[in-house]
Amino acid sequence: MTLSVKSLGVVLDGHALVDDFCLELEPGRVHAVVGESGSGKTLSALAVLGLLPEGAQARGSARRGGVELLTAAAPVRRAGLAMVLQEPLSALNPVLSVGEQLLETLAVHRTPGDLRAGAISLLGEVGIPQGAERLGMFPHQLSGGQRQRVSIACALAARPEVLIADEPTTALDASMRGVILTLLQKLARERSLAVWLITHDLHAVRGAADEVTVMYAGRVVEQGPTARVLESPRHPYTVALLAANPAAAKVGVPLPTLAGAVPLAREVIAGCRFHPRCPRAMEQCRAERPALVDGVACFSPVEGKP
Repeated sequence: MTLSVKSLGVVLDGHALVDDFCLELEPGRVHAVVGESGSGKTLSALAVLGLLPEGAQARGSARRGGVELLTAAAPVRRAGLAMVLQEPLSALNPVLSVGEQLLETLAVHRTPGDLRAGAISLLGEVGIPQGAERLGMFPHQLSGGQRQRVSIACALAARPEVLIADEPTTALDASMRGVILTLLQKLARERSLAVWLITHDLHAVRGAADEVTVMYAGRVVEQGPTARVLESPRHPYTVALLAANPAAAKVGVPLPTLAGAVPLAREVIAGCRFHPRCPRAMEQCRAERPALVDGVACFSPVEGKP
């Protein structure tokens, strides 16, 4: 196991932003964490990296290679971890060329051999041809897809064991999203990387992720192999996410929706945080918090295909 996260929580001003998050990452596999904005997807990753907002505190456990990362010093904590951000224009320095940024990263991580040749090789690995020419270009001279590939190359230059990709397709057009997701899966297989993919699009992980974790309001509600979760979802929230698919909608028929909205972190909701919006809610749901059992945190899970 490359990274094991258990009972991870993030607290800010007495409010739990993430509660009891769990994740197991393995080499050569992609694990997607899916949920709406504000569900705690990115915060969970930032907690492991030690990059939480000021005042926020992490609790629980995140272990890699027998080391407890949450209490380790920053150099130890982040060794072997790399992150790809959702907006490559923000991640890349606009006044430095692609080559300068790649070469700097390779030098910092003491990559052996010819650094320039290593940078060109990385660009080729992420699907950017004519690497020698691209090294002299600046981020604004590249397309959105190329910029994201450069960001991925910079992350690979650190020779990570775990690659965290935070909404890597959000800033891209539809034709490029699948290409980037396929690239991440390819890199996971070829480099034995453990990829932690963060996305709000549950449908996007089909064919790109091996396992999926669905979050709602800071808590894991469903978890399991991607094929099982997508074909036979058990939590009512997962069912609702899959149903709200514009690609499968019939013309003139409104998409199914859930009443209400995702609760704010400061809202106190007894029991299951999803029960105010859940069509299957019972009295037990309003009084008790369901534990994650057999991959679902629900007292009344959906059985069979919805």
